Amino acid sequence: MRWVGVTDTNNRVVWINAQNVAYVQDFQTYRAIHFVGSKDNYFQAKETADDLAMMLRPPA
Repeated sequence: MRWVGVTDTNNRVVWINAQNVAYVQDFQTYRAIHFVGSKDNYFQAKETADDLAMMLRPPA
């Protein structure tokens, strides 16, 4: 399993992987990454949705 460090809008790095991300919401200024098993647990990422999808894709 590959963990990826993602920078949030406060410049904190949060480590995510494909198993713990439930879905990503796309807003104009940030992406909200929601985690599996928790309704209100999310953070605002600076990366684009395409970047996040690339980072979460399992290595070929």
